Amino acid sequence: MVHEISNGIAEEKLMNFMTTGLTPADQVLTIELAHLWRSKIVDKCADAERQVLRLVKLAGGDLSSKALLSQKIDRLTKLMEANCGPVRATKVRPLLDRFQPIALLRSELVHSTLSMAQVEGERAAILRNSAMEQPADGSREILTLARLRETHRELSQIVNGLRQEARIAEERAGPPLSRG
Repeated sequence: MVHEISNGIAEEKLMNFMTTGLTPADQVLTIELAHLWRSKIVDKCADAERQVLRLVKLAGGDLSSKALLSQKIDRLTKLMEANCGPVRATKVRPLLDRFQPIALLRSELVHSTLSMAQVEGERAAILRNSAMEQPADGSREILTLARLRETHRELSQIVNGLRQEARIAEERAGPPLSRG
């Protein structure tokens, strides 16, 4: 059985679904690092979501902070298509495009339990999504620790870009109108 995983590692290449070649201390360290990177990615996604909502409001949109992330992104996209407000769509749209796959991964991360394995000599986290029916072939999402770190790095760049665009939109909008 070969099931390609999104990061290109075939499940059959798992040396052992649990711990082959790792000492007990390495096993604990690997799972702890996977939990750490998952937490950092989820936190950074929350920051990205906050920036998206900020941009929605700057573009003149009205949306509850309790709306789903996908709804916030859709609302911002529609506002930019309508050329609403001071948000620079040509700068924000590419950031949202880069964020979309990470937002999907975020959903997977928060609904999954983590275990670990070693894949081609590299430590990896195995995600088992409890919110979704598992495939009949038993396949799982497999993320190397390096991929988790890279995802966090990419997400940090996206968040910084969204934050910068929100600041620019605030400057372009000028001071808020005084009330009464």
